[in-house]
Amino acid sequence: MPTPHDLGYRALFAHPELVRELITDFTSVKLLDEIPLSAFEQVNPAYVSEHLSARQDDIVWRVRLGDEFLYVYILIECQSGVDRWMALRMQTYIGLLYQDLVKGHGLSPDLLLPPVLPLVFYNGSPRWSASLDLAGLLMQAPAELAALQSSQLRADRPAAPGQDGAGSECRLAGAAVAA
Repeated sequence: MPTPHDLGYRALFAHPELVRELITDFTSVKLLDEIPLSAFEQVNPAYVSEHLSARQDDIVWRVRLGDEFLYVYILIECQSGVDRWMALRMQTYIGLLYQDLVKGHGLSPDLLLPPVLPLVFYNGSPRWSASLDLAGLLMQAPAELAALQSSQLRADRPAAPGQDGAGSECRLAGAAVAA
């Protein structure tokens, strides 16, 4: 059930200019700096999984970058505690978004899945200590299976900048963490 904070942020980030400012001011992603607001389009965030269980994501925008789209996935949960499984939850939501795009024929002409920029708000006073990557939640695979693991599951990217920030204001966790 959404909290009052969730509802306020959902209303706030229903505006493309604020979504662009969120991304450009609080993450290391700068490719949207010069993108016109007309390239931003809010999309339906409700998906149904293969087992017919309904899921409601918070906010999903797609941004036209030339001939392609970037999906900006904003999970708004101003929670005061670290969620150890947030990386898994985000992976699930992104998977449901991808399934919806495949089923709705929303792919590019070359039938490739678009990139997604996942963002999560965190408002706790201890620094965010949960993994930002699904790989951080998995036990190490035996050597003969390591090469067969999905590249999404291998920890091969650096930690997000600003991960050690603390305070009571909402911060981003996921693709980037802002102090």
